[in-house]
Amino acid sequence: MGKKAKADEIITTLATLKAPYDYGDTPYLQGRIKAWMGNPKEAIKYLQYAIEEGIKFGKGTTFQHDPDLIILNTAPDYLKLLATNRL
Repeated sequence: MGKKAKADEIITTLATLKAPYDYGDTPYLQGRIKAWMGNPKEAIKYLQYAIEEGIKFGKGTTFQHDPDLIILNTAPDYLKLLATNRL
């Protein structure tokens, strides 16, 4: 919707609400928001954090199959992230 200030506010709020055993859910959501903001570099950074914090998804629900992340499918660093982590 083009409301980047509001999106950044939501990203910050998510960080303050993060549970101790989040296992990467918060940075995953932050990455999805950054992807839709048109900032693939920041999105990939958050997705890497999600992986490092232990995000786990069931079959068919990996980053590669997330409709909100399709916008990143042309970003070489995103494809490298998928290949390196076999998501």
